[in-house]
Amino acid sequence: NGGYIRDTSEIINEIDENPLLDGITLSGGEPMLQIEPLKELCKAARLRKLNIVIYSGFTFEQIMDDPNKKALLELCDMLI
Repeated sequence: NGGYIRDTSEIINEIDENPLLDGITLSGGEPMLQIEPLKELCKAARLRKLNIVIYSGFTFEQIMDDPNKKALLELCDMLI
């Protein structure tokens, strides 16, 4: 259905409401095309000591060559 628009603060509030949550997974479309809101989300997750996994169609080399993509990756624990 193409999904729907959500404010990052709404997602962070949902994270805070779930005491059993130990991590988040960022996946498609393509997370690396939504860098700024996902950096905000990952920073919030990191403060909460959550694991962060990102699925991307970009290669590791492509991510490392782009400073913005690299900044998002540096907030994550695992790239798939």
